[in-house]
Amino acid sequence: MKFLAPLLVVLAAPAAAAPAFPMGPTIQIAMTDHGYVPRTITLRAGRPYTLRFVNRSERGHDFTANAFLGQARVSPRDGYLLRHNKVDLDPGQSATLRIVAPQVHGARFEFHSQHLTDAASDLKGDIYVR
Repeated sequence: MKFLAPLLVVLAAPAAAAPAFPMGPTIQIAMTDHGYVPRTITLRAGRPYTLRFVNRSERGHDFTANAFLGQARVSPRDGYLLRHNKVDLDPGQSATLRIVAPQVHGARFEFHSQHLTDAASDLKGDIYVR
């Protein structure tokens, strides 16, 4: 019974709440067969943002931003959306990714689609961090 008392104290203690991830303005990024809308995104270094991806196409597309997503802080709750620093969406699908922009002033990051069907298309753009 002596060993159970400390265990009961630990089990009875309230679970520590995870710190809230900062909320920021929402930027909608549409994927179409003709490109991303918008193609240029400007963010402020160290500021939170909500990226809302919407695939308005009849085929799958992705948003690949290796350097940017590799340096941005992503909400732990949304991290499951990323596979190799990309968000992959089926036709008509949408996803929300909460991030904090990297702390790199004056940086330019490229984004594009890695789908084979998009290789010859104009699915690319830039993220500028000021």
